[in-house]
Amino acid sequence: MSPRTTPRQARDEHASPPTGLRRYFRFPIIATIVVVAVLMVASLELLNEPNHVSRVTIANPSEYALDVAVTSGGRHGWLALSGVPVGATRDFHDVLDQGNTWVFSFRAQGRDGGELSMSRADLEASGWNITVPAQVLDRLRAAGAQGNR
Repeated sequence: MSPRTTPRQARDEHASPPTGLRRYFRFPIIATIVVVAVLMVASLELLNEPNHVSRVTIANPSEYALDVAVTSGGRHGWLALSGVPVGATRDFHDVLDQGNTWVFSFRAQGRDGGELSMSRADLEASGWNITVPAQVLDRLRAAGAQGNR
C-alpha cells in the first residue's frame, strides 16, 4: 500500500483526554460561573428602587401647625412628611409608595390629632390631594392644643 492509501486513525495520537489538573479544575470553574450569574440576577432585584408617588398635597385649613407622617396599612414604620403651616397647603414630592392603604398621622404641639386612613384608589381619585379632616382638629382642641393664629 502506498503512503497515500494507508489507513490512519482519525484522532491525534498525541492528544489525550483531560486528566489530572485539567479535569480537576473544570467543575469548579463552571460552578463559579453559575454562582456569579445567579448573584448578578439576584442583585438586580435588590437594587430596584421602591415605587414613589410624584406628589401628595396636604391642605391644612386649621389654626394649628401640623406635623404629618404616613405609613402603610400594615403599619411597618412611619415616614415623616414634615410640617404643614397654619392655614397652608403643602406639596410633598417623591413620597415613598405605601401600597393599597395609606394611613396619615397628624400631630400639633406634641398632641395627637389622630389618623386618616385612605385607600390608594381614593387618593388617586382625589388627585393625591388631602384636606385635614375636622375630626383631627376637634381632637387637638380636646387635647388642649392652642391655635397658632
